[in-house]
Amino acid sequence: MHKKKLVNRFVAAFAVVCFFLALPVSAAVTVTKSQDLSFGAFVPTSGSGTVTIPAEAAGVRTGSSVVLFMQGAGATGQSAVFSVSGGVAGNSCVITLSAASLAGPGASMAASLTSSPSGAIVLDGSGGGTIYVGGTLAVGAAQTAGSYSDTITVTVNSCQ
Repeated sequence: MHKKKLVNRFVAAFAVVCFFLALPVSAAVTVTKSQDLSFGAFVPTSGSGTVTIPAEAAGVRTGSSVVLFMQGAGATGQSAVFSVSGGVAGNSCVITLSAASLAGPGASMAASLTSSPSGAIVLDGSGGGTIYVGGTLAVGAAQTAGSYSDTITVTVNSCQ
């Protein structure tokens, strides 16, 4: 009787080991920033407004009628660019963006972020890809002039 119990325990342990060995191993995906998101230089005129940078390579900055855009080097804004690498070709991975609230000399400004692709990225033949991040910045009517910044996090995971 004692011998039978040992055999049953061995069979159960063997089945568990086989189950764990059958689980797929996913590749580690790396996300690297190659360009910052910038809303450029602007001035609120007669009230609160917005400044929008599209989540694309050469997006054109737009804004509400109460924001006057400045021109010149670095004034026009740009989307952020993130490179994804190290994944498995053809896998689809979930993209998550952190919240953003730009801090500076005046009241903070909230930014609603978007990505392209949105929600998920299908990795190319080399197991990588490119994610563009843009957004809409809420600008106060009496926003204090100066430089505002925040750090955003782009997470790529759940690749299948």
